[in-house]
Formats: sequence, structure tokens, C-alpha cells
Amino acid sequence: MVESIIKMQAITPLPQTPDYVKGVTNLRGSVLPVIDLRTRFARDPKEDTRQTRIMIVTMGNIKAGIIVDAVSEVLRVADDSVEPLPPMINSVDSAFLKGIVRLGKIDSSSCWN
Repeated sequence: MVESIIKMQAITPLPQTPDYVKGVTNLRGSVLPVIDLRTRFARDPKEDTRQTRIMIVTMGNIKAGIIVDAVSEVLRVADDSVEPLPPMINSVDSAFLKGIVRLGKIDSSSCWN
């Protein structure tokens, strides 16, 4: 569940954490862990740009920030429109994914630029 989307801000590194945990940030008095999705999904690193954002998400009872390259649109999605992940995607690495939502034809050339 996405709570908010903020511009990049100071992130304090933490020792002895996985490489995809970039550290913690202070959001309105709350200290939140920040995860880099590019690193988590073993994608090539990319310099932050003016479009880089931190999505504040709630997963169960955990609130965290997730670094993304950009946000182009925000949608409300009904729970019943979330489909299970295809078997080829189900793995340990996808354990935190609930499912997928089909919004129409996807141009695969725009994914992970």
C-alpha cells in the first residue's frame, strides 16, 4: 500500500545490512528504512535524477521507503483486480509481491530503462 511519494532526501547508511538497504531516512519525525529496488532486483545501478522518488509504503505492519527511478501516475486499484503472480515469477525474491494488475497492453521497451 503506497502511503505517499516524496522527492529524494538524505539517507543515513546502516552498517551490516543487505546491499539493497540504503539506510534510514527521517520522514516527519519517523525513522524509516529505505530500500533500493534496482539493487534488490539485481538491475544496473543508476544515478539519481530529478525524477527519482522515494515511495513510502506499508507492508503489513512495516512502513518503509522504496527508491524508484520515477513515478508517472498514481492509481487506486481494487483488491479484487489483483491477479496472482504467474508461476514463473513466484520465487523467494518475489515473496513480498502480492500480485499483478493488468491495465492494458504494456510496452516492454519502457520497463527498466
